[in-house]
Amino acid sequence: MRLFALLLVLSMSAYAHRDTVIKIDGKKLVGLPGNYLPATFDFSTNTLSVKGIQVTFPKCLTNHNKFDREIDISASWYHSFEYTKLPPYISFRVEGSEFGLILDLDTLKPISTSWTFGKTKGELDCINQFKVVEKKT
Repeated sequence: MRLFALLLVLSMSAYAHRDTVIKIDGKKLVGLPGNYLPATFDFSTNTLSVKGIQVTFPKCLTNHNKFDREIDISASWYHSFEYTKLPPYISFRVEGSEFGLILDLDTLKPISTSWTFGKTKGELDCINQFKVVEKKT
């Protein structure tokens, strides 16, 4: 019985979730699956575009959180919603900072959590300034 319990715990940890690191090649985001392409991030305008949906990060976010520093981008589209309660997402983290922002990968709308941007009233007000635009194809 103990062996079974040990094997169960080990098998559960083997399936622990990890985000996929997204690389930036010029403006192109590399590492997302085909159904989320084309995908770009333009640092000059702080504009994210994924599969024909576009959002420009508001100045209340980019000015406050030093987007001129190195940004780590990761994503997850393969996790279990039942476990995480998160839809497929793309995450932006400013290196050397506690700042983190998560966007729904299907809609590019910000996701407010207790552990990312969106914890305070000021941050929630900033999140409400995100304007998502669908490009016409």
